[in-house]
Amino acid sequence: MTVAAKVLLAMHLPPSVAALGVMLVPTAVFAAKTVALMVTFVWVRWTLPRFRYDQLMRLGWKVLLPLSLINIMLTAFMLLAR
Repeated sequence: MTVAAKVLLAMHLPPSVAALGVMLVPTAVFAAKTVALMVTFVWVRWTLPRFRYDQLMRLGWKVLLPLSLINIMLTAFMLLAR
């Protein structure tokens, strides 16, 4: 909620209810974001297949290592060209 909305809420409600609303809204938003993130993690974990150890090793050596070396060389060339 914006500051203006909080001020308007505080003006039209008794102080105890206004304070409760100002405290509950950020707490509810935080809880909703936390639940959404947890559901997304579970959803991705259930959707994607698990990798075997040999598949992870192949990915690391044949894909990620060359990409990281290319990244290092490109960064070095960019720093030298600067």
